Amino acid sequence: MRPMRRTVTRFYWDRAQIAERVGLSDAKSIRQMEASGRLLSPDVIVGDEDDAGKVSYGWDPERVVQFFTERGRLDAEGRPVKGQKPGPPPKDEKEVEFMARWTSIPKRYLGGRQVMALLGISDASLHIRREEGNFIPPDVVIGKAPTAVIDGREVPTIKSKRGVVHGWDNVQVQVFGLQEGLIKN
Repeated sequence: MRPMRRTVTRFYWDRAQIAERVGLSDAKSIRQMEASGRLLSPDVIVGDEDDAGKVSYGWDPERVVQFFTERGRLDAEGRPVKGQKPGPPPKDEKEVEFMARWTSIPKRYLGGRQVMALLGISDASLHIRREEGNFIPPDVVIGKAPTAVIDGREVPTIKSKRGVVHGWDNVQVQVFGLQEGLIKN
């Protein structure tokens, strides 16, 4: 077995986690904010629109807190401000400038289906390889990351859970595929 690449997996929030953090009952309000252009752009996208619509968006937790703090939805300690509703912002030049600061092009990552297609392996093969530690760890995880307690600290783990989306860098997957003989050059 060839040595696996070491990576730091970055964890991103999904809409439900944003809603929870800012004190909203569900992700519906976040979706409405997003649809009306009142939400910061996502930082990462996992999957592809061509892949049966399986696309997941992730937001950097620090950016989310900063955005909603500047919006007045969170206080200086990052706690939800009671009574604040995410209602429509004023349609003025200041608002346009504000939202422009929070708009960026998200980095794209491959989802599991794309990885399997690229490497020509089955879902079962991917899961077996991951369970045995014979696959590169994901670069990003969107959603509630499962945790383990190690040395008294709660640390995110990489084991797959329902509702958690993993994403891999395209180049890293191709390098892995070449090293493992799954992709012929």
